[in-house]
Amino acid sequence: MTTTEQYIRSNRQRRNAKTGNISEEHVIALLRRHGYKRVEAIERAWIIKRAGGKIISAIPKKKVSGDIKAMTKDGKIVHVEVKCRQEKLLYSDFEKHQVEALSDVVKYNGIAFAAWYRNPYEIVLLRWPIKGFGPRKSITWEQAKQWSI
Repeated sequence: MTTTEQYIRSNRQRRNAKTGNISEEHVIALLRRHGYKRVEAIERAWIIKRAGGKIISAIPKKKVSGDIKAMTKDGKIVHVEVKCRQEKLLYSDFEKHQVEALSDVVKYNGIAFAAWYRNPYEIVLLRWPIKGFGPRKSITWEQAKQWSI
């Protein structure tokens, strides 16, 4: 990889990380407005690789069960996976472990959401599992708004 490619990639990674952090903050605020308690981002541990005093990559040490965790007023666990997309939300946007984690939360009587973040004014919470959403499927923004809680 050339220096230019590394620079472009690292800028893209920084931009994506910043967007991810901002979107999570907005989704956390939305969950609190909906009355959920103990709402917080799920922390991730990272392996940082450096070269010449600069960070060249950051890789998660392990996969986590979602981006945000919370609790209902009656004590049920809530997990949220946040996706930042402008156009359609694709099933392929979810990694296998994310789908499994959301499904496990529901299986054990918790509540799971996929949060679709487009900007601070366009956020929808979709209750998992999303009817008709699976491999090779997508959801439009209009559909998501209709199905949102």
